[in-house]
Amino acid sequence: MAKFVTYTEESKKSYGVDLQNPYKDVMTKEQISIGCLQRIADATELMAQNHSQLIRDRDNYKAYWQGKIIVCQRMARRISALQGVITKLKKKGKSE
Repeated sequence: MAKFVTYTEESKKSYGVDLQNPYKDVMTKEQISIGCLQRIADATELMAQNHSQLIRDRDNYKAYWQGKIIVCQRMARRISALQGVITKLKKKGKSE
């Protein structure tokens, strides 16, 4: 039975050439291209990890900011209500 290997798994392998072999003095253009593509793939995976971390950080800060806005609005209403109570007490004190 043949072993099933996905393209993704196979593409993550690091290929190379033994230049000590007398029949292979230099790397071919195709081998250099494959090496370049592997380096590009590695760099892309690294950038994708950083990008997803940045997105998580942004979402966390956004949620934190929205929570603080709600708290600030609540405090503003509380201050306004207390100012109204103070005004009523001052008017009540003057009338007595």
